[in-house]
Amino acid sequence: MKCIFCQIEMERGSVEHIVSESMGNSSYVLSENEVCGKCNNKFSSFENKALSQSIWGMERAHNGIVSKKGRNAKVSIGDISIEGDRNFEKQVITVAPRRKGKTLEFPVNEKGEFTMTLKAFDKVEEAAAKTLLKMGFGALYKSKRAIFDQFEMTELTNYILGKRNMRWYFYQRQGYLGDFKYIPEPKFNQRLVRNRILLQYLIIDDFLIFKFSYFAVTVYICLNSPGFHWIKELSPTFSNEEIFPKVVSKGIRKED
Repeated sequence: MKCIFCQIEMERGSVEHIVSESMGNSSYVLSENEVCGKCNNKFSSFENKALSQSIWGMERAHNGIVSKKGRNAKVSIGDISIEGDRNFEKQVITVAPRRKGKTLEFPVNEKGEFTMTLKAFDKVEEAAAKTLLKMGFGALYKSKRAIFDQFEMTELTNYILGKRNMRWYFYQRQGYLGDFKYIPEPKFNQRLVRNRILLQYLIIDDFLIFKFSYFAVTVYICLNSPGFHWIKELSPTFSNEEIFPKVVSKGIRKED
């Protein structure tokens, strides 16, 4: 049997969580006959970085998600460290400066409330893109094989396995952007929804677009094209600030 990612023959691989266990997914997995140990280890490297240094980590902390080691979430974004409640109580976090001797100051209104602004995927765009691609690839392979087989994804696997060095763009946006279809079969979908995890897909022209929602964060990525021109087809009112990695020079023009 061959690993579905690297296509190398293997005797026995390892169970691979399609969505990281640290995001609250315990049951939606690829079997040990489908993913080799070497690929599994590579996935852990970029997933850990994406989940501990991005807005996904903030969602984990804020919602009391337990890590796969049974610990509370700890996140570093920019100059801020965020830790989830040690008893996993929702909406309780500890915020502190990453460097000793530094202080954090937030403007507080008359109700004692303040707003904290975080950069969603700053400096972890590649890790986040690879995490999204791995999830989309694995979910379609497991639950929508007929759709999976329609598209060539060698470029995707080469990228997430480190064989190709490139930018693979993704798009963060809330709101309705088309009639996306659910990927997992109902028994898995119900379990994922309880943890506010949604995996969906949409085909626009020749683009296979994967949508991943995690609590308040929704992100889109094209599984069969690293570029960004599919974004114009999906969302004509896009903003360049919603595209990762940040587009070069003048970015994408709506009239292109």
